[in-house]
Amino acid sequence: MTKHKSATEKMKTESKQACLLSTFVADSSSKSQFPTELCMAFIDAGILLWKLANKSLRGFLEKYTKQHIPSESSLRKDYIDNNFNNVMDRIRCEVAYNKIWVSIDETIDPVGRFVANVVIGTLEADQPSKEYLLTSEVLEKSNSSTIAQLFTSSLACCIVARRHKI
Repeated sequence: MTKHKSATEKMKTESKQACLLSTFVADSSSKSQFPTELCMAFIDAGILLWKLANKSLRGFLEKYTKQHIPSESSLRKDYIDNNFNNVMDRIRCEVAYNKIWVSIDETIDPVGRFVANVVIGTLEADQPSKEYLLTSEVLEKSNSSTIAQLFTSSLACCIVARRHKI
């Protein structure tokens, strides 16, 4: 039994090292780090990118960072996809060798659209669960078929080659 536990721990360590290396390589690409981090900071803080068009905010940022502030369209075109991929890689690394749980919540928004949210989390005995919103999608209709398709596509984008214990 101890052999199994040590092998599992070794796999977790190797996985985390590989994830850190892939994140480092992805982050050290040819794109400037400042716009990438600016875009991520705005998204994390819930600040809409179009607010960069505000002259006062743009002037403040340029004055104190001594950096060129890209336009909203430049950030959307050149940096959002990269940030999304980095976040998904981070989620994949976090859930790679852990037991997971998945929750799908379907609701109707005020306009009458069917909206489904997919949340994934880790199940660990020694620490609290880490939860991640994988996707929030508008569905044409809400039935078992559309929910099953959403479940399958959400996990396909998140799960690495290893099998998970669900």
